[in-house]
Amino acid sequence: NINSSRKDYKKIIVCGMLKDKDHMAVLRQIASVSPDAVYFGATRGKRGLSAVALAQEFARLPEAKTCEIRRFCGVRQAFSEAMIRAGSIDGSVLVAALGSFTFIGSLRKEILSRKNDDQ
Repeated sequence: NINSSRKDYKKIIVCGMLKDKDHMAVLRQIASVSPDAVYFGATRGKRGLSAVALAQEFARLPEAKTCEIRRFCGVRQAFSEAMIRAGSIDGSVLVAALGSFTFIGSLRKEILSRKNDDQ
């Protein structure tokens, strides 16, 4: 649980969803943890949902008013920008990714690719 541990760190959420999932429930959960930033990545295909649509719905939530909201054309860009942002913050930063399995699977590939590039 993001809220149950230390409170002295910044929270950046990376999220992408498919349009046939209950994305409003997920967006409400994201808002409830009071993130400092949410980076939305678009998902592809017939069931894909644009980052613009997710960001607009999230921005309507009252809890999201103080949150930095950014949108990207895909998983790779959203994750890369979140990591750049995390590196520019003094102190502790938590970067958490959530959303549809398709989004998380793509993100996992990106993380493993970076890990292999670093070796």
